[in-house]
Amino acid sequence: MDRELSEAQLVGQESLRINIQLDTQELESSGLEEETSGVNEGEYETDPNRAWTKCLKNPGHKNFIPFKHFSVTDLPQQYQHPDIFNLIKYLGNLVVKVNVAVTSTSRPKYKENKQYPCYTNKGLRMERYGSGRVWDVQKFGEGDNRFCQCKKCQRSSSPFKCWGEVNIVTATHVVFDNLEGQFAECWWNYSHKDSKYTCLEGIGVVNSNIDTDLCYFRCVTHDVQLVDRLKIGIDKYNEQCEVVYQNFTKNLGTNAKLVAIVSHPHGNYRHVSVGECNQVSKTPSGETWYSYNTCTCPGSSGAPVYHLGKEKVRWSNHPHSGTDMPVNYSGVCWN
Repeated sequence: MDRELSEAQLVGQESLRINIQLDTQELESSGLEEETSGVNEGEYETDPNRAWTKCLKNPGHKNFIPFKHFSVTDLPQQYQHPDIFNLIKYLGNLVVKVNVAVTSTSRPKYKENKQYPCYTNKGLRMERYGSGRVWDVQKFGEGDNRFCQCKKCQRSSSPFKCWGEVNIVTATHVVFDNLEGQFAECWWNYSHKDSKYTCLEGIGVVNSNIDTDLCYFRCVTHDVQLVDRLKIGIDKYNEQCEVVYQNFTKNLGTNAKLVAIVSHPHGNYRHVSVGECNQVSKTPSGETWYSYNTCTCPGSSGAPVYHLGKEKVRWSNHPHSGTDMPVNYSGVCWN
């Protein structure tokens, strides 16, 4: 089978989709999924509400706070400060639900003697969910002489000249390569069941690393006002990270253990979970990854992991990667 299946080939396999979905549901229900690919936390259940209800990792989800209801009193007492609360809110405003409709044929069977997620479904159309965050944006106008790259514009004789590019950071096991990036979409502002969220269309991967489990991919939108809003949101988050670092991290040092995650557990709307960092590990090149007790679920993979003890801002994009219960861990990135 060719490395990158064409859209026509993938559509031709649609008849296999229902059977594969049923197999995945049975695998998850039997508990076998955790033994094979459950170390990573993408969500393969097609019904988010059903997945939420039957969740075995966090029954009841009492430690997941709906983003719209999150308040400063939900933080551990020693971290109940408006600066930290605002940082988490600014971060949450950049979080997206990642939907991926296709599984690449290039996924390996094993990584470090463990079955790699979705290997058995490679080459098939089967929707799964993860999380991610808006990392960067770029706006194009009439004078840039660049046309929108969305599928509709590529087929059009009059493509949009005013459009925006939105770069998302997530986990590689959520969006593995360029093919999966082209069949991904992101829901921004999905905060409750009646949210008027905005859908961003994926156009491909910028960089994806299986060893660090860190992926950057591009989405596009015709809503240039949204691009402006996201740019303001990115700047607010980066500035607030610096404020918190100067006011808290430098003073607390290694005692700065707070880890906050904003994600879309089970493909549902945004939730916040807070906990503490157990350990910061470092690679020979100086990159880090975290282990923590902050609650996560399937669908949390790729969500931004904010550790109060980190130093850098823009390049500190640790995604939630997986779980080795009861400990969860991030992907690898600069601190």
